[in-house]
Amino acid sequence: EGEHAPTIDLRQFVGRDAEMRRLVRLLEASVGGAPHLVSIVGEAGVGKSTLARRLTTEAALRGGSLVAGRCTEADSRAPYAPWAEIISSIHRLGVVGAKTWRELPQLVPAMDAGTSAPAGNKYTLFDEILAFLRLAAVTGPLVIQLDDMQWADSGTWDVLEHVMTQLTHERILICLTVRAEETRGEAIERRHRLVRDERFHEIRLRRLNDTEVSQWLCGVLGGETSPELLAYLLRCSEGNPLLATQIVRMLLDESAVRYEQGRWGLRVESEAKLPSALTGLVDRRLERLSPETRRVLNTAAVIGRSFDIDLAIAAGAGTEDEMLDAIDEAIAHAVIEASTDASGSYFTFTHGLLVDAVRRSINPRRLIRIHERSAQAMELRTPDNAAAIAMHYDQAGIPEKAYRHAMAAGNAALAIYAHADARRFFELAERETVDPVERASALHRLAEIAETEGRHALGEELCDRALAGLEGRPDDHALLGLRRMRHRTRALQGQPAQTTIIMCSELLVTARALGDHAEESQLLNMISQCLGRLGEWREAEDVACEAVAAAEKTDDARLLAESLTRLGTSVMDRNTTDAADFHKRALSLFRTAGDRCGEARCHINIGRLQQRSGTGPACD
Repeated sequence: EGEHAPTIDLRQFVGRDAEMRRLVRLLEASVGGAPHLVSIVGEAGVGKSTLARRLTTEAALRGGSLVAGRCTEADSRAPYAPWAEIISSIHRLGVVGAKTWRELPQLVPAMDAGTSAPAGNKYTLFDEILAFLRLAAVTGPLVIQLDDMQWADSGTWDVLEHVMTQLTHERILICLTVRAEETRGEAIERRHRLVRDERFHEIRLRRLNDTEVSQWLCGVLGGETSPELLAYLLRCSEGNPLLATQIVRMLLDESAVRYEQGRWGLRVESEAKLPSALTGLVDRRLERLSPETRRVLNTAAVIGRSFDIDLAIAAGAGTEDEMLDAIDEAIAHAVIEASTDASGSYFTFTHGLLVDAVRRSINPRRLIRIHERSAQAMELRTPDNAAAIAMHYDQAGIPEKAYRHAMAAGNAALAIYAHADARRFFELAERETVDPVERASALHRLAEIAETEGRHALGEELCDRALAGLEGRPDDHALLGLRRMRHRTRALQGQPAQTTIIMCSELLVTARALGDHAEESQLLNMISQCLGRLGEWREAEDVACEAVAAAEKTDDARLLAESLTRLGTSVMDRNTTDAADFHKRALSLFRTAGDRCGEARCHINIGRLQQRSGTGPACD
């Protein structure tokens, strides 16, 4: 007794020497112009993200930076969210000069500085992400950390694959962390595809062994420890670093350890009271916080693992002083930590398990109110975050607002070609509403996605469901679009061309009566295509000319390009000169719109025309 205890420091890092050396070698290779991808795999709490973050200093020593993005398990995640975080971080670093981007502002609104209209093609977005990363790597080596990829959406995986196929000599190292026990489905399939790349590496992170736990414990407590204390920690943590940290914090908080005779020991009388299993350990961690701090953290946890203190205040977490006091206490207990954001307004729970524990502790009625206040605050402060707003209103049981924001989130996801995410939001919107018109709108969008994915039977079924709910309503633009789509899906499934022509001709009368030139043009294009399949090329050409005329009355350049392509195809066998002119006009429009798929189709058609004229080099 009376001895001065050493300083306690829970931020110790031990072991992982071989893994760290391997990461540094990969970083060195990337600095030398050989980009690599490394996946760190292990169980929850084993230290995957911590190991990856050790590269922050290594990158800085080489004049570079580490930027990170995290995937989340929540259904409300925005498409490409980890890449948006990464691009935002690079943008704040200021290492990429001013440049006009067409697609990136849809991910990071802060980059919108008089940009041109979006290209309407996901590969343009992917190329802009790649170009942005390349520019960032010019000024210094870049380490990109993608955490919790077992929860990544399809879009996030697509971008990763696109980037890796295009990287050649850039100074970029991409580091993934993957939770082994939750890796399934798409994550496994994507890993198998990445493994084929010789630049892919995998580090499987094991638990700490007994020697490493002993070293860690001595480093944390700043001195020698008793065999009983070490044995207790080994038995309870089984070498998992996160659990070891939480157990030591619990022991210290409950005064279950003491420093005497030059070493730390476990109080014999306390051991029986301490849990021998790990159940409820995180809950015990939170129990050390004051009721006031717990109340503030309730709102923060509902907002998400990472939260903005101003948003939390607006959502009713408390006054600014109460919020700051709670943050100070939570940081002192290692429940949250400051984000790397330069503003100092963002904080993150140190582990997802803590977020889950906080949410579990909230009274269900109070939880509903917090979701509602969070949604209201987001509507005022971050209105573009429709995905999160929709989720909060859904959890709050306010369907009319959940529907509106779910539709906005779905449309935003479609705008950046994240079809899986868009489908999830439109399905939410369809569940939330009882209004037949609103339900039809959601089903129409779902049918469009199904058609894009080639699931034509599903597209037809969705159109049928939407139209059934609108039965008896007078014709309008929405009904017309649904009926046209239904016939298109049927045609794609083998409906006779003559039947499609008859049905579309009936709808054409309605479109002209409504003055809907866009629908008129699309219906005429369908009729022309069917006439072409029947070999009636003269009629197909005449109808295609009508389609171009109708499209010219709209402001839709892409629709006009589609109509010109249809016209060029209809005259290809009889007038190659005119056909080439039509395809070149369409190519120019597609190029202006940034539609690469449309450009490719035009190049193919022009190439076919060159081939027929015998100009082989031009064809190539």
